Amino acid sequence: MGLIAKKDCDPKTVTIEGAVEDSRKDQKYKFALVAYLTARDSVVYNIELEVEHIPVVTSIKALGNDSQVVVAGDSIKPITLKYENITDLHFKDIPKTLDPYNDPEAKTILLQGAIPEDFGDSTLVMSICAKGLDNNDTAFVKLVIKHKPGKTKIKHVSGKTTQTVNAGDSIEPIVFKYELAMNAKGLNFPKGTLVAERDTKAKTITVKGAVNKKVSGEYNIRVVAEGYENNDTAKVKIIVKNPEATSSSSVAKSSSSGKSSKSSSSSGKSSKSSSSSKKGKSALPTVAAVPQFGVEVAGRNIQVFGAVDAALSSRAGDAYALLDMQGRVLRRGPVSGVSFAIPVSHAGTYFVRIGNGMQRVSVK
Repeated sequence: MGLIAKKDCDPKTVTIEGAVEDSRKDQKYKFALVAYLTARDSVVYNIELEVEHIPVVTSIKALGNDSQVVVAGDSIKPITLKYENITDLHFKDIPKTLDPYNDPEAKTILLQGAIPEDFGDSTLVMSICAKGLDNNDTAFVKLVIKHKPGKTKIKHVSGKTTQTVNAGDSIEPIVFKYELAMNAKGLNFPKGTLVAERDTKAKTITVKGAVNKKVSGEYNIRVVAEGYENNDTAKVKIIVKNPEATSSSSVAKSSSSGKSSKSSSSSGKSSKSSSSSKKGKSALPTVAAVPQFGVEVAGRNIQVFGAVDAALSSRAGDAYALLDMQGRVLRRGPVSGVSFAIPVSHAGTYFVRIGNGMQRVSVK
């Protein structure tokens, strides 16, 4: 409670002194002071203390640089925030590279560091909430981020880019390093556990894993680094050998050759059947794959990347649309580049639609 009892032998007194903590609410406190006259005899003094709580104002504010423009990859101007009478601090939407430093003695928070260079054009609003006994207060810091100008590149670092493996086996890992990429991914993988693993800290993407036991043939994989101004692509060829697939295909050929004599005896019918197969149900239509785009969350902004290909695959004049869970269109706008940001006002689940492609994203 903050109170102590001091005994003074000359004169023979006991003094209760000290200060009651600010956190105490309006309340009556009862305690006892016991004086031992002998080993068996004692005198008890009951004391009652009524505490009246004085409201304490909790506050936090930035001392400058709380609104600034910064290029991705550059350091921000240091931001100092001063607080008073807090019980706890909560930080929201602050990148890991801007690790806040709290100095309890000075009652300040220091924000400094660099913005990751893979950020595109966006606005980042960070909040620092100071919680107190009687009230809470929040300070906001606004960063207008501009993408780092330059050409996005990807280059091969290690591992053979052309490999031959047996079905079911793992490939030798292939590592690529990228520069100024907002996203990096692999395309055209064969079935199996092959993945393109991205390391944002090392700025690498590694193709690794095993191919499915049932596949065979050549697979031309593309590893794409997507930037704000351009994309760059590296190529990987995986040749999969599968003895089982080869033997099954040879059996199929031998069985079909047994029927060839019958089909050749009626050339008239074969010409009709060949022409009808072009129009019949057995002719499978060729379906063009819809180029997909990706989304990431940066604060209260939805970062869209790989958007141009998706937009070009749709009708001319199509733009992006932001929808809520009920399918209502909240925002529309043009696809302004390979990557761009869509601001949202509050947390929730949204859908981003570009052309015939759609992605779901949750903003916290």
